[in-house]
Amino acid sequence: MYRRQAYEVDGHHRFWGGLAVGVVGGGKGMIEQHLAAVERTGVHVRFDAPVTRLATASDGTVHGVVLADGDAQL
Repeated sequence: MYRRQAYEVDGHHRFWGGLAVGVVGGGKGMIEQHLAAVERTGVHVRFDAPVTRLATASDGTVHGVVLADGDAQL
């Protein structure tokens, strides 16, 4: 839907603010895209893992989470 919802600037597509962007495959397709991005970047994903707090640096920067089982995911 690039032609209807976006314009090109310096070789990159910019989407108009407030418009929904369609994903091939709907919600399932969106999750597949997110998991592929996670795999490419080496991020660890855990499902059904309640988070009790954010792990932060002294400057307040978030760098991970602490799970209910005490495991820290950084």
